[in-house]
Amino acid sequence: MTARRRNSGTFIFGLVLVAIGALFLVDNFTYIDVWYYAWRFWPVILILFGLNKILRARARSG
Repeated sequence: MTARRRNSGTFIFGLVLVAIGALFLVDNFTYIDVWYYAWRFWPVILILFGLNKILRARARSG
């Protein structure tokens, strides 16, 4: 595994942790039910990961 690829995975994992922390924070300080919307739109995460994989494969081949 190359250093660049490993750093990319670490960066994405860090972003996921920051996003989850931000959701907890917003849920604690507002009257908005954040988890309702997060649960409703969770498939978007799968779509984004899939698009990321496709674009990476395309960039490597081209």
